Parts: sequence; C-alpha cells; structure tokens
Amino acid sequence: MSVTYLDQLSTESSPLSSDKLLGVRGTGIGSERLFSIGDLAEANLAQATIIATEIAAASTAAHNADAGAHLNIVRRTLAGNLTLTTADAPSQRIIPDADRDVTLPAESTAQWESKLCHGGAAYVLTIKRAGGTVVAVLVPGGVTVAAWDGVEFGAC
Repeated sequence: MSVTYLDQLSTESSPLSSDKLLGVRGTGIGSERLFSIGDLAEANLAQATIIATEIAAASTAAHNADAGAHLNIVRRTLAGNLTLTTADAPSQRIIPDADRDVTLPAESTAQWESKLCHGGAAYVLTIKRAGGTVVAVLVPGGVTVAAWDGVEFGAC
C-alpha cells in the first residue's frame, strides 16, 4: 500500500482510495500515525472523532509552526526598480537602496492583490500601475494595498 501524508493532500495528483494509507506526521519519536482509508470509512463515530481530532491537531500544529504557510511575505532588497507580476507573492517587504519605483502587475483577466511595505530606514518607494500612473508614495514604515479584481483597480 502507498502512504499519503496529510501534508501532501493538497499536492496529491491522484485521489485517495481504499488501497492507500493516510499518514499523520508528528514531531516526536513514535508520533507518526498511519490510517487506512478503508478503516476511516468503516470506523464507528467515536473512533472517527478521535482520528479526526488527531489529524486536525497534527495538521494545525504543522501549519502553525510554519510562518511562511500563512504569512507568505517576501523580503526584497532593491538595487533597482521593481516590476511585480501576478506570479509574485502578494505580500512584499521592500527595502530600497535609493528612491525606487515599484510597478504593479498588469491589469488583465488575472486577479491579483499586492500588500507592499516599505521596510527600509530611508528613501521613497513610488508605487505605480503598469501604465505608469502613481498610486502611492511610501516613506519608511509606509504600507499600501493595491488590487485588480479583473474589472476595476483599487488601492488604499
């Protein structure tokens, strides 16, 4: 039987089936648990509740231990101007080495949101739409949020 760990479910290419085992990884010795998908389906309510609680606790603990899993902040030190794309992380802590321009992603059918924080001690970040219109000027410690919903642009 193959094992699919709980933290792999989002990247699992094939659906879970009764011939697979579901694994929950822990951090201590002997803390790994394996459950058969068939056993989960046949478990009585009390057993299912215990198993679900253990799975949720392991998943929550793993998630909470990884700040990047829910913050996903990219720190960038600029040596030039920056042009963002829809593939960039939505939260950016930008540290400029001089006054710099940050150009937001192009406005197309793809939706995006950018949370930009000036993380430096000096200089100015000028935030621009892809067409060149200035939407914000950030001094050290300044933050702006800009978004494109596929139809309209907004910034605050």
